[in-house]
Amino acid sequence: MKTLIASLVLFLFAFLIGCQNSITDPVLPDETNYSNAIEETVAFKDIITSTWPGLIRLHNSIYDPSHPNLSVLLAGNIKYKVEPAFVVEGTGYGKMKVNFYVDVELKSGCPRQQCSPSVRSFADANVKITSAENEAYFIEKTFIVRNTCCGQLTLMLKFGVTENNIYLVSSTLKPRGGWVPINYDF
Repeated sequence: MKTLIASLVLFLFAFLIGCQNSITDPVLPDETNYSNAIEETVAFKDIITSTWPGLIRLHNSIYDPSHPNLSVLLAGNIKYKVEPAFVVEGTGYGKMKVNFYVDVELKSGCPRQQCSPSVRSFADANVKITSAENEAYFIEKTFIVRNTCCGQLTLMLKFGVTENNIYLVSSTLKPRGGWVPINYDF
């Protein structure tokens, strides 16, 4: 009887030890970044790269309304994909769906800044197109800027869309939440 109990305990002990390092347990890589409610693992970035073939690189300076007389450097990428246009029967125009993934960091010179403000977000838009050749259509999308120090901001991006191309027309930071930027006119 002792050998039966000892063998059961030994079997249970071996079973518990064997289950600790299961190959079915989820493994999170060290590069995991949990900012802005998007889990950005290496696998996530690979999916974004393979399924979002279009790329607009950002490296431009824009006015920051939360810091008078300062500008902010936008650094990052806008990835996009375009679903082919389809004709809406009886209307004479077609529709095309555009999806965006914005991954931009805002670099400012504010001494109060603890971490870099950023935008990491998805957006999509339906664009009505006519049969006119190379006609450009414009889309404005607004994104909330995370980790701002001196005021809540939104990043407004205006895109030009043709049947064959997407390009960035303008980028603007705007105050969010009802506050008005301070203007010093001397």
